[in-house]
Amino acid sequence: MTTSLIVAKKFDRRHDNVLQGIETLECSPDFNLLNFQEISYTDDKNRTYKAYNMTRDGFVFLVMGFTGPKAAKFKEAFINEFNPKLPCSPWMPPDYRRFFHSREVWQEAQECA
Repeated sequence: MTTSLIVAKKFDRRHDNVLQGIETLECSPDFNLLNFQEISYTDDKNRTYKAYNMTRDGFVFLVMGFTGPKAAKFKEAFINEFNPKLPCSPWMPPDYRRFFHSREVWQEAQECA
């Protein structure tokens, strides 16, 4: 679990832009409900503002849409972490396996189907 405030700080983004990103995600209403929770926080001047708690899945969905060096570093690390687990991952829909360009990976995907 993380918050929109932490995401803004770690990715060098303005918090209002992170909020806008969350509020305009093109995910399903069910995914949004399960992965984002509106909260409020009080700043050092005792002003109350909106923020979001988010799950790991919500965080990944949001950050995959970011650009810039820190976002690129995260995406690369994410890809490197999960590539060894493909293509036999049970969560990989069979229809998506056709997008693999490597003949070896495609053959492995066929063996898993």
